[in-house]
Amino acid sequence: KAPRLVRGAFFLDNGVKNPNPQRAFDIVIIGGGLAGLTHADLLSEREDPALRVAIADPFPDSLQAKTFSSWRRRSDPPHRYSSLVTRSWDRFRLFAPDGEPIERDFGEYIYETIPGDVLLAHLSRRIDSDARFERIRARVLSVTPSGGQEGQLAVRLDDGQTWIASQVLSSPARHPGAIGQHFMGWVIEAPQDFSDHLSPEQIDPGRVELMDFRLPQRDGVRFVYTLPFSNRTALVEFTTFSTRKPDEAECRAILAHHISEKIGLKSYSILSTEAGEIPMGVECEPLFPPPFRGTAIESMGAALSRIKPSTGYSFQRNLAVKKRGPPDYLASRFRVYDSVLLGLIRSQGAVVAESLSRMFSKNPPARVLGFLDERTRLFDEIRIFGSLPWLWFGGQLVALHPFVFAVAATLLLGPRAGWIVPIAGLLSAGIGHGSLDHILAQRGPSRGLHFYLRYLGLMALFLGVGWLSPALALGWFVIQSADHFGESYWLGALKHSRNDRLVRLLSWVWGLFAALFAVLVHWSEALPIVRSLLGRPSALEAIPSSTLQMAAIALFAAAIGAAAALDRYVHRASGRAPSGVPATLILAGSLMVLPLLQGFLCFFAYWHGWDTVRETRMRQDWSAREYLKNALPFTVLAIVALALATFYWVADWSVLFAALGALTAAHAPAMKRFLLGGPAGDGPASP
Repeated sequence: KAPRLVRGAFFLDNGVKNPNPQRAFDIVIIGGGLAGLTHADLLSEREDPALRVAIADPFPDSLQAKTFSSWRRRSDPPHRYSSLVTRSWDRFRLFAPDGEPIERDFGEYIYETIPGDVLLAHLSRRIDSDARFERIRARVLSVTPSGGQEGQLAVRLDDGQTWIASQVLSSPARHPGAIGQHFMGWVIEAPQDFSDHLSPEQIDPGRVELMDFRLPQRDGVRFVYTLPFSNRTALVEFTTFSTRKPDEAECRAILAHHISEKIGLKSYSILSTEAGEIPMGVECEPLFPPPFRGTAIESMGAALSRIKPSTGYSFQRNLAVKKRGPPDYLASRFRVYDSVLLGLIRSQGAVVAESLSRMFSKNPPARVLGFLDERTRLFDEIRIFGSLPWLWFGGQLVALHPFVFAVAATLLLGPRAGWIVPIAGLLSAGIGHGSLDHILAQRGPSRGLHFYLRYLGLMALFLGVGWLSPALALGWFVIQSADHFGESYWLGALKHSRNDRLVRLLSWVWGLFAALFAVLVHWSEALPIVRSLLGRPSALEAIPSSTLQMAAIALFAAAIGAAAALDRYVHRASGRAPSGVPATLILAGSLMVLPLLQGFLCFFAYWHGWDTVRETRMRQDWSAREYLKNALPFTVLAIVALALATFYWVADWSVLFAALGALTAAHAPAMKRFLLGGPAGDGPASP
């Protein structure tokens, strides 16, 4: 049954344009896909005759062209739509890249499928028969506070309507930097039963072909997935995890070759085609995010990270509607695993294809499927990692989260040789992350000459302030550094909240901790530097060390509190597993055990600088080679300038501080325009 769509209030019943196209609803659901319609289905059970719900989607029938398949633990209770399952399987098979078949029983799991048209018809019958619900074929353009009653929202549509709502549930989201899971599948029908003219080794109606990697692995990961529906029909789907979308002709050629050569079916009919793209990325930016304060807008579906980043599966995750609870910090480890796998997909697709085959061949299915469902214990995960090529995965882990490894290497190398690590970081990501300001921040009125005049003017202003009052320049540097460090790390929270003042304050508190904690903990090392910067004895020298230690503890406690509050918000807004509190603990411990300068340089290069480079590459869609090509010339110039300034370093710290302070005064505002001026993820990776 086709979904019932109303024309809305923009036109009257006689087709005349309505001069006042505004209507009021209790709840507006943005997105009529899986998440939106299943949420509406739950709302239909409310015994409230006055309830008014509107569902807006420009493609309200998109579900009918999809197939929803997923595994489920047999011991779990049936889910809400179990009665719609049309087929289930107890066995599966994979083909490794070298052609080796891996056949297993699902064991305590079962694999099920629900055709999209069946699910859509079921949901449409329930929703469309309820007069309290309306479905509108329209795109939502904006959600803003209503100028009328307090707490109400104005939902503006592309057809000219504006709805007034008490609550909004929203699923549209961007996934910056995501890899695309591109797929095209044919539902085919053979003229006879598969068993009549095919070897049981090809299509077995009782077995799912989860992944057949017998394809050239280029541009990411490629495989064919076969789902038999009956003795004569099956879905054969070509899937690729890649930044490049294959063209339709290439997909058709691969499917035709696989069906004729790998399956051995020479004659068949194509009953239907399904195609699409699923974002595979750990970053999630809701299109209409909840505010920091209040619950009038709530994320769901894709906006709540209900798509598993490393697999693209979402059906069971969308059905797991849970009440809002405290963030689960242990769950953040799965975000790390997903990041590592996605990083390898970008650079080493063949390694990933081989690794997935080995994962299933060397581990029981329950362990692997539980791991993919994020339901395993750490001991099980270690056993899974032991079956993978640890060199590739370990290298990717270091590349994505270098700070902890840099700190460990600095400690292991000792007081003298340990300088190699922080200095190497300073000369690469530390200096390099600011070398492209002239490219990144030139937007709108900041283009061309205006940008350079502003940039150089801020540098000159800082130098002038430092000449008149070193103490004032030092205060400027600390306050601005705190804002810059906090903004860079908590970028996702700032963008979700539309730069909310309280979020800005909390991120600044965290940034102040990052900027000053090492100084307070290692005051005996910092005092000679501060004395050199100020040029004369100051009141700071009279402060007892015990007082400074208490200040360090208070600053750490404030940072933990800020991180916990921002973690809760980011988790509520985008569903991302939080990592701010454990990251703050790691940073504090690292800054305590390392000497002052080594610790700060490790943070500056391998945390702040590295994350900025990562954000730049994601925004500009640059490969590592493209980034180096753009940044290297300016990085080399900056290193040469630093080398010249080093001649004055030993004699006078104020020379180096003046150079760094002037650069920061210009760099921080430039990066603010870049970072807050476009799509971003939920913040940089944890260390």
